[in-house]
Amino acid sequence: MSRLRYPASIVDDIQVGNGRTGTFFSFEEAGLNPDIIILSKSIGGGLPMAMVLMKKPELDQWKPGEHTGTFRGNNLAFVASKELLSYWDNGDFTEAIRYRENILKEELSPWRKNIPVWIAP
Repeated sequence: MSRLRYPASIVDDIQVGNGRTGTFFSFEEAGLNPDIIILSKSIGGGLPMAMVLMKKPELDQWKPGEHTGTFRGNNLAFVASKELLSYWDNGDFTEAIRYRENILKEELSPWRKNIPVWIAP
C-alpha cells in the first residue's frame, strides 16, 4: 500500500452526524473541511449501515476485500438511507431542526439558573 505524502484530516461523525446537531455533518458550524468523513448509525435510519467519504481519489487506498466492518449495509438499509437523504434536498429540514432547538432553549433556559455553574456554565 502506498503512503500519502501529506496527512489527511479525518472527522468521525458516527455518533453526532446526520442532523443531530442541526446540520447534516456535526462539524459544519465549526468551519472544518476534512479529507475523510466516517458516518454510521443515523445514516441507515436505525439499520446497520456505515460509510467512509473521501474527498480525493488518492485517499482511497483500499484494495478489494481489505476494508471490512460490521455495518457494511444491506438492501433494506440502502433503501432507508436513500429515503433519509432526501430530507436534505433543501434547507427545510435544517430549518425545522433549528425551530425545535429554539423551542427547547426557550423552555429550558429558566431552569439553567438553578443548576450549579460547574454543570452548566
